[in-house]
Amino acid sequence: MTVQIRNGGDVDGTSGYLVLSTQEGKFLGEKTTEVIESNQDLSYSFSFTWPEGTSASLKVTWIVGSQNLVASNTFQSGAVVVEDEAYQPPWVGLFGGIVLAVVVVLGARIYHNRATDLASSSTKSKSNVSTKIRKKQTSTAEKIQIGCPECARQLRVPADYGGLVRCPDCSTRFEVTPRIEADEEEPGEEQDEEPVEVVDEENDGKKEIHCPECNQSLRIPSEYSGSVRCPACEEVFSA
Repeated sequence: MTVQIRNGGDVDGTSGYLVLSTQEGKFLGEKTTEVIESNQDLSYSFSFTWPEGTSASLKVTWIVGSQNLVASNTFQSGAVVVEDEAYQPPWVGLFGGIVLAVVVVLGARIYHNRATDLASSSTKSKSNVSTKIRKKQTSTAEKIQIGCPECARQLRVPADYGGLVRCPDCSTRFEVTPRIEADEEEPGEEQDEEPVEVVDEENDGKKEIHCPECNQSLRIPSEYSGSVRCPACEEVFSA
């Protein structure tokens, strides 16, 4: 009897072995199977004493990895007729072997397709996790200097940031637009306020004064000594 196995999946299989027995569990033979590549057929022949009776129920088990693929069929026994000393092949056994091989091939296809789907799902999951991690990384774009529209405080924000900024001096919130194109945010994600850095202004030629009415911080040229209007309360006072 010949048993044919086929890997109908998209990935290579592993080695294993075939066990041929009767339905009652009588051992008839065993063959070691080689590594079977994708879309490859392999055939294995078994020689054994045909069981007694008018019919024989045979079972073949393909053990590969942690999977056991089983196929079975019942064959009618018949006497071999010899005519003119010419050998007549046992057609019943041959056709039965073909049917048995087809069943094993279908089982192998299901097994390998399942393994391929699991591998594809695992790869896709890893890809999604990697994408989310990359998008959560802090932007390393260069920072630019902007001025607060209320108190003229100089602040530094990333060049690719677009959104709300809060001045640490006067607590004014205002919009900034990105100077360079940033990566697209994932749908549904809200953009928080961007933390800003206060520019070191010790050597920028300006001095800091405070409004006598609301105590608002203002920066004016160091040599200026005229009148100043507070942008917060519009109080005019002498610098």
